[in-house]
Amino acid sequence: MKTYRYYLKIILAMLLLVNIGCQENEEPNGGNPPVPPIDNGGGDFPFSYLGSGTILFERITSDGNKSNLYMIDLDQKKTWGFSEEIFEGIVSDFKISPDGQTILLTLGNGFPINYQVHTCDLQGKNIKKLVSLEDQTFYPSWSPDGGTVYFWNVEFGDYDNYVLHAVGKDGLSLRPILDFNQLKPGTVTVSSKNKISFATNQGGIFGGTAGIYICNSDGNELVNTIPLIDEGVHFNSPVFSPDGNTLAYLKVWRSWMDGSYQKMEVRALNMNTMEEGLIISVPAGGIMEWNFPEIGNLVYLSWSPDGKKLIFNVPQADYVSYLYVVDADGSNLTKVTTETAVSDRYGSWGR
Repeated sequence: MKTYRYYLKIILAMLLLVNIGCQENEEPNGGNPPVPPIDNGGGDFPFSYLGSGTILFERITSDGNKSNLYMIDLDQKKTWGFSEEIFEGIVSDFKISPDGQTILLTLGNGFPINYQVHTCDLQGKNIKKLVSLEDQTFYPSWSPDGGTVYFWNVEFGDYDNYVLHAVGKDGLSLRPILDFNQLKPGTVTVSSKNKISFATNQGGIFGGTAGIYICNSDGNELVNTIPLIDEGVHFNSPVFSPDGNTLAYLKVWRSWMDGSYQKMEVRALNMNTMEEGLIISVPAGGIMEWNFPEIGNLVYLSWSPDGKKLIFNVPQADYVSYLYVVDADGSNLTKVTTETAVSDRYGSWGR
């Protein structure tokens, strides 16, 4: 019996040493436990309709207690996700890379809070700061080939001069592209035909400054191409199609009395003819939404990698929003997420 106890103690000691060694060698931010597969309200995902690639989106429970990032692998017909707690700060502006391998995001931490652009993998590991600037950086987006990241930069406490920057996905070759004074811009989109676009809802419809802007990839020839002329309307999330021939965007109606959502339109601008038209109109609802750290870009639009579909979120009640997909011609509107009492948003689509 003594011999048995002796060897048992040796085995336990060896197991303890192995466990300590594993903890010491564990890579940074590699301990993020996965969350269960997506509960879609008891329904199945329309994998066959969606086609191929990987869809990324954020889900926040209606009570605000849980915020997770989820991936839908359409080729493998599976889902997975992880908690945003791993980032240890305030996170937003999630976008999957064109090749479907990397997540781009804005992370804010410290006091006062400083927002910087970061990347991580699809498991929530390997979190890296893309650039280190004293000023605030936010609203990052990918170039069509995934080799460059674009983002806005503004001096902390001075929100009158926004500067668009570009940097390699490795954090090198940082360069300014465009100065945009006094108006808060939204996320940029970059086309395969060397165009950049973004929206601003500031400046007022009567001042002629609110609208969707387009310029060359070097920042020259900036034009308010689609001026905002309707009261109670906002433009959000312009996105170029993969071939660069179409600029799609969201036109959102909100009540001027209480701010409640009324309807949303997905619209498109033909970049060859400059003709603009409707893809689809859908009803929307609700007033309250998760808008921290700031409001103004809470509905999102993204193309599928083959340019045949668009994914976007539709607010439908207070703190409730779902993902929808529609064909580029406005047909086959499909509700993708159906779980109750959640806010699904930041939908983006990689290969």
